Amino acid sequence: MNFSMIFELFVNLFQGIVFVTFCYKFLTPSKSKRVNLLAYLIAFILMFFSITLINWLYLSFAYIETVVFFAIMIPYCILFFKDKIYIKLIIPVFLNVFYSVLSFGINYFFSAIIDCDYNYLMTENSVYRYIYIVLSNLIFVIALVVVYNLFKNSYHIFRAKEIIITLIIPILSVVIGLLTFRVSSNSELSSVDRIILGVISITILSFTFINFYLIKSISKNYMLNNENIVLNKEKDLYRMQIKSNEMYMHSVSAIKHNIKNQMLCIENLIDERRYDEAREICLCVENDISARVHFYKTGNVYLDAILNIVKEKALENDIELIVSCKANLKFISGDELAVIIGNLADNAIEALAKEQNKKLKIEIMQKGVYEILSVQNFSSHSVLKNNPKLITNKKNRRNHGYGLNSVRNTVNKYGGDMTCCEQDNYFFVNLMFEKPNTPK
Repeated sequence: MNFSMIFELFVNLFQGIVFVTFCYKFLTPSKSKRVNLLAYLIAFILMFFSITLINWLYLSFAYIETVVFFAIMIPYCILFFKDKIYIKLIIPVFLNVFYSVLSFGINYFFSAIIDCDYNYLMTENSVYRYIYIVLSNLIFVIALVVVYNLFKNSYHIFRAKEIIITLIIPILSVVIGLLTFRVSSNSELSSVDRIILGVISITILSFTFINFYLIKSISKNYMLNNENIVLNKEKDLYRMQIKSNEMYMHSVSAIKHNIKNQMLCIENLIDERRYDEAREICLCVENDISARVHFYKTGNVYLDAILNIVKEKALENDIELIVSCKANLKFISGDELAVIIGNLADNAIEALAKEQNKKLKIEIMQKGVYEILSVQNFSSHSVLKNNPKLITNKKNRRNHGYGLNSVRNTVNKYGGDMTCCEQDNYFFVNLMFEKPNTPK
């Protein structure tokens, strides 16, 4: 095996790893670690062998290899990642367009500088070809690192208008890139023509980066909206907690005063050996304490405070609240927990305002390595049938409707899943999180 063959195999191996690794790191895996690793290896092996086979047959990169690339990477992204579908489509398109345009652009410039045909750098083994390939792949990797650091986690919330914007530029880039390659196949092109084609290719590449910068800018606007929601929920949490503490202090003072009088009665009854009556007064004291004080103790102080606030809101709205906590979601920060439970509870309380049967249940349970939060409210009609996308029914939709999106984004941040369902006249919102640093 000569140097040229070893070099080509190494480059094919390197490219396969780069393509698949970027998708794996940039997107959010949807399967278990074992399945994700297996899918990663299969996609990488398929990419390596397909690139090697195409290069061995000397087929045109712009046509056959592009088709094969999409045939492998698009199914891989769709099946094994849980991001929005257009994101899973745009990432393979971006990778292919970016690498193709970068490769063509460097080819046009380099072939013009050394005064050779562009096919010479693409197919013939030479020092120039090695320099061209190393340079192309090095710039490609550096650019991908920049893209990853700038845009990771900046693409979660988009509306239809932004989706169209993000897709148009990469699609047009593919079309223009293929046209420049078509023009470059003319053997009579001069060095100036190749330089012009190189400028066009670099311009297309710039459009692709501008497109991703646009995604970043749009994401920042949505992030600001979400941060405002978080801050408002935090403020609401503190305000309601202060109010609850004041009420509890008042209740405790009243209970303390009553207990003093009741203790005197109990003491006198015991002295007179009237034990049954003393026992009845003791039960009255216990019931009085239970009725006035309803602290939740889950082992998570933030969760306790949030649940107490939900309890106060439920009491104000004559809602029967049932809380069952066999886990405490301690790995989620307090402000984000307030966003999750606060928004879900507010939505449920708002829905129950129209119901005769005012029942709300919050469950937090653990199943294996997962902790599950379930918020359930009675509903006399089908929510999903009447409003399948769960769009806010408030008049000012521009300023409302971010609550559920904020919950969904926070769930995505922690690698969780959010599902909505209905059963026995109850509407369920279930959130499932994998506990961090938990062996499977």
